[in-house]
Amino acid sequence: MQPMSVIFIDIDNFKVINDTQGHQGGDAVLISVARVIQSATRNFDTVVRFGGDEFVVLLANSNEQVGEMVSERVRTSVEAKPHDLGGDVRIPVTVSVGCATMSSVTRFTNAKELLEVADRCLYAAKSGGRNRVVTYGSLSS
Repeated sequence: MQPMSVIFIDIDNFKVINDTQGHQGGDAVLISVARVIQSATRNFDTVVRFGGDEFVVLLANSNEQVGEMVSERVRTSVEAKPHDLGGDVRIPVTVSVGCATMSSVTRFTNAKELLEVADRCLYAAKSGGRNRVVTYGSLSS
């Protein structure tokens, strides 16, 4: 069985960004964060907007260590870049990240369960203070 990691990403405090910068500012942040995520992942990874301010990255043939490494690279890349809202307005943005991996060691019943576990890891990252990565391995240990 080829391992596969799923990363769930949520922009921290996006409602505040939308409320203070307007919907155009919020849209600019979504576009900027999407570009950073794309540049922080490998060219064969799949990056999609899942809805609202959430993104999902599918990492084919990626074990737990690769999933955690890519998750952390995404998180630090988003944090390091001032996100341009147009003109001279730039704001800091952080993301919370959850990652789960299906492998011969960690099996899930189906893809839906894998996504649900990655989502649980994301919410653990948010409830743990935001701007962090939580993996299934750290959640279950």
